[in-house]
Amino acid sequence: PVSLPPIISNDSIFCFMGTIHLNVPLYYTAVYQWLGPNGYSNQQNNMLIPNCTSGNTGYYYIQISDSQCTGALDSIYVSVRAPLAVQIMSQSHIPMCPGDTVVLTADAIFKDYNWLPTNYADSTLNVLSPGNYSLIVTDSFGCTGLSNVINVTRAIVPPAPVISGVTSLCENDTLSLSIHSVFGASYSWHGPLSFNSLSNDTTLFIPSPLPISGNYTVNGSSIDGCKFSSSILVNIQHQQNITVQGKTYLCIGDTLNLQLLSTGLNSISWQGPKGFSSSAYVITIPGIDSTYAGNYYLTTTKGLCKTLDTISVGTEPLRTFSLGNDTVVCLGDEFNLSIPGYFNSYLWNFSQSNGQTVLIDTAGLWIAKVTYGPGCVASDSIFIDMINCKYIVQNVITPNGDGKNDVFKVSFPKANNIDMKILNRWGKIIREINGDTSSWDGNDNNQQLVAEGTYFYSIIITDYYNRPTNLKGTITVLY
Repeated sequence: PVSLPPIISNDSIFCFMGTIHLNVPLYYTAVYQWLGPNGYSNQQNNMLIPNCTSGNTGYYYIQISDSQCTGALDSIYVSVRAPLAVQIMSQSHIPMCPGDTVVLTADAIFKDYNWLPTNYADSTLNVLSPGNYSLIVTDSFGCTGLSNVINVTRAIVPPAPVISGVTSLCENDTLSLSIHSVFGASYSWHGPLSFNSLSNDTTLFIPSPLPISGNYTVNGSSIDGCKFSSSILVNIQHQQNITVQGKTYLCIGDTLNLQLLSTGLNSISWQGPKGFSSSAYVITIPGIDSTYAGNYYLTTTKGLCKTLDTISVGTEPLRTFSLGNDTVVCLGDEFNLSIPGYFNSYLWNFSQSNGQTVLIDTAGLWIAKVTYGPGCVASDSIFIDMINCKYIVQNVITPNGDGKNDVFKVSFPKANNIDMKILNRWGKIIREINGDTSSWDGNDNNQQLVAEGTYFYSIIITDYYNRPTNLKGTITVLY
């Protein structure tokens, strides 16, 4: 008989872990010999290789023979495809937060998709409930692949945090809000006027001055990425503006008067030098001196806010001057009054001059007023009497007791002293008299009337200013 050449049928491309199946015609008396990669050998007309791998890829040969002859070799190249790589996600465990959707996605390169256990046929699966999820894919050659298993679990979500802290504050206070820490969680704080805290902390700390009132919110994310949030209303009261009116630099003897113009305050407290204290809107201290100078501390409260203010009070050092003691000025003499030049202004009651020196031309009570510092006033006065200082000396006396021209005297008003000496023609002192109103009655030192004749006098007059004046001349005695 004539041997027929073998004819290999079936596909030459097979899936990983599939079965390689090759056929040749069946001859009942024939002997079959298959040879293939890795020493493969088979004597059946149907060749089956289950669970094939890439090691089974290569040429496969068949030769048919019978008892009389051997047929020619036939061959076919068999390709085993690599296993399909299906990777849904890198992690095998995905916690799912309440209300969230877990999206599982495979590469969109396959022909068919089958998600287990839902049998959903698409490259993307939206998971709405916990469970184990995997994917079977099929390519254009009919090969299938199985993905890794994704375990979707229900995430543990911490309860909404309770925010603690003082929520009614003054703008000059410090806001401190806090929550209990949750392991692995992160936090962010938000508030009015787009306030955002960069601190990833369970405590919000804002130093003064504080922003406006409103809701402060802490947003958190758990270790599984679940979001939680809590808010608290914070009431922030604005600081009271304090205005104090009054003169703070004063003269000795002035009245300190400070007035608090702000209204609607809950409390007022003044503290100052010498143990001063008051709770009034207006404080008044009459007749102050330098011991009242210093800082006056004002503390006010309104609602939640306390305001502190310091008012510095100063006093001008006391300045005085003296015009001297009351005095007498001789008519015709030049007499000036002067005041030190360290004052701001000068005023005289009997003069149009506003200088520090004035010429006295009028008898009476002269008053000078000066100003210095913050309008301080000082004054002094002096009484000035103006007299005719010219002396009158007579040259004849008749000491006969008739009351007419009985004595010799010098007329000099306001003299401090008159020293009078009477001498005879031989220059002998026969009478010496002292006093502010000295006069000679014609008697000698022995109280005997002198004889008629001519006598000499020597007089020293000491005036109001203690200036001496010497007078000498003759006096005639007649009876």
